[in-house]
Amino acid sequence: MSKIEYLSLEGLRVDGRRLNELRNAEILCGGEFGVDVINYDGMAQVTQGLTKVQAFIKGPIEMVKNKQRCPYETKDDVADIQCEVIMPCEKRSMPSKSERQTADLMQAVITTFERIIIPHQYKNSSIQVFVNILEADGGVKSTVLNAVLIALVDAGIAMNDLIAACTCIMLNGQLFIGMVHENGNIWLPSDPNQLEINGAVMELTVAFSTSTDEVRTHTTLFTLLQIIYIDLSSEHPIKSITEIIESSMRGSKQFSELARTKLKKYAENVLELNSIIHNL
Repeated sequence: MSKIEYLSLEGLRVDGRRLNELRNAEILCGGEFGVDVINYDGMAQVTQGLTKVQAFIKGPIEMVKNKQRCPYETKDDVADIQCEVIMPCEKRSMPSKSERQTADLMQAVITTFERIIIPHQYKNSSIQVFVNILEADGGVKSTVLNAVLIALVDAGIAMNDLIAACTCIMLNGQLFIGMVHENGNIWLPSDPNQLEINGAVMELTVAFSTSTDEVRTHTTLFTLLQIIYIDLSSEHPIKSITEIIESSMRGSKQFSELARTKLKKYAENVLELNSIIHNL
């Protein structure tokens, strides 16, 4: 079998993108994707490349006192978040692996959003998050986090900040020769598809706060950026992850700009519709 050329001599990846170019992304809010909005307080669908994720929010819901907590609920000093994740049918062929992936995604959602949801606003209440992964083609965790963020905004959940997540990978050492260098820095592929992830020796998913201004210095690009969530898996020792995090940060910033534009337009449409209804 011939070896897969993940990066061509022209600097293009297997799907035709440049090294740090994100896949085409689409954000749908509320009832824009044809789901019954009566049963949920907020919903969103985020598509990144061939990865498609829906997120649904119920809450805040008043909790029953002394109820039995499930293993994936949070502590008393943070917002009480319950999460359920449904994987695509083809991902459920091996139950043990699917269960580990599901548990990992659930914990990622809870760990991320318990840090930015304002807890005192929801005392004795819980927020239920339902995630439906329709299609998975790489970058699933970052797409899930982005979809849940949009759904929480749609539900009107009070948060300290918005976040944006991105996945970055490192391929085998032979491919570093062909990687693009700019100002002496190596640019690593961000927002990978599943084929690229299968050939990667390192995978990093990072969620950043989005309101902090970008600060560029000669040593680092994320000095004042707050990392809300980070997940690193690597098959070999890494001396420094500075360049890897910078690549993920650039991808997160691109999605953040898209999300802010979408949410602003969606809010304007909702306000206009409410104005029309109240004037009838």
